[in-house]
Amino acid sequence: MKKIICSVIGLVLLLAPFAVAIEFQPKGTSPDRTTVNTESSLPYVADEILVKYLPSATSAAKADLQTENGLTAKKTIAEIGTIVFKLPEGLDVETAINQLKDDPRVEYAEPNYFARPTATPNDPAFTQLWGLHNTGQTVNGVTGLWAPILMPLKHGIYLSAAVI
Repeated sequence: MKKIICSVIGLVLLLAPFAVAIEFQPKGTSPDRTTVNTESSLPYVADEILVKYLPSATSAAKADLQTENGLTAKKTIAEIGTIVFKLPEGLDVETAINQLKDDPRVEYAEPNYFARPTATPNDPAFTQLWGLHNTGQTVNGVTGLWAPILMPLKHGIYLSAAVI
């Protein structure tokens, strides 16, 4: 049990500097359909969109939507049930989203925004955690721009990660 708790704490500490605050659901929108304002100043990938289907959409309906709009699935983000689609040449992000936002098969369609960390953690000891704020400094004679970490998750199962 101690190993699991230590592993979870280690994973949280490892990922904490990369936390990004993004509001996924604008205020005043329905929880089952999200509207995204593509006229914001946030940068996004010019020929990609993110689409999440409604749970009621069948496999055939999903395939039809892709064919109708000329979308090519590039990647599936299974954890949130979203697909990254590459747009056909000549179709811009705003037009694609406008075509899909009222489609009965789609929960949401939005630009593939670039996300970056927005702040440094407020941990008072953060500057002492050189492995989490690795700027290439030398510690004990080792320069650390690349620090592999191997954490036990459960007996015989390890998570391999790297802090860059």
